[in-house]
Amino acid sequence: MGKAFRERYGFGPEHTAFLDAFAGLPSFEDTAVAIVQDGLDRGVEPRAIRRTTRLFQAYEKLFWDAMMTLGAQRARG
Repeated sequence: MGKAFRERYGFGPEHTAFLDAFAGLPSFEDTAVAIVQDGLDRGVEPRAIRRTTRLFQAYEKLFWDAMMTLGAQRARG
């Protein structure tokens, strides 16, 4: 994502540092499953885990929506 912003929209490395920090991370699936299982093992209700997951996804969607809006504004000049 950072590379695309730099090449396509002229962002500098200082603007994409946040995205670049995540570029080399391994898949999060195994970690996510382990976190959910740990919660279940400790007695966290599945309903609470679902709610937390939905909130996390909603916050992530807000982030990416904001990035798209900013990119569109920058493209328009």
